[in-house]
Amino acid sequence: MRIKSKFYKVYFSVIAVFLILLAAFLIYLRGWLVDYEAAQPETMVNSVIENYIKSDDFYKIGEMAPLTVSDYESKEVINKTISQAIKDKKITLASTASRIDGCDVAYTVKADDKKIITIYFKKTAESSSLLAKYEIISVAFDESFYKSVTVTMPKGCEIKINGVALNEKDVKTTQLPEIPEKYKSK
Repeated sequence: MRIKSKFYKVYFSVIAVFLILLAAFLIYLRGWLVDYEAAQPETMVNSVIENYIKSDDFYKIGEMAPLTVSDYESKEVINKTISQAIKDKKITLASTASRIDGCDVAYTVKADDKKIITIYFKKTAESSSLLAKYEIISVAFDESFYKSVTVTMPKGCEIKINGVALNEKDVKTTQLPEIPEKYKSK
């Protein structure tokens, strides 16, 4: 009867331990990569696109970040405006270099090639050097959504924007020039 060598027992034991350690490392690495990908701002922007922009409930983004709106914009008006802007268009996103104070990363969401919104991100306090986590700090509509209107009317009239009467702070009163005598009726 032949005696089995200890070399093969040790050799195969070392290979088995190595394979077990390799499998454990790969499981840990996969978990870390999933966390890393989920923490990236691009993933967060895609989530915003799916959960807020495409769902026709854009106004709910105010739960995640401050959404600056005027007294004349309602939830319905904002949702309708965004819905019309993206209707039958391809939604894309692009990183942008223009940022607000305190912002680390910014992305612009576009419908075809027309800008809709810019989303600003900041690294959270719980970020590590290897795994940066971001939170949305602000959302801004593209300037093309804002309209300025000048209306001339007699004093005492009321103007409504989206069903809301104009505030006194938004009304600028100026004295009309005197009509020259030659143009006055006689």
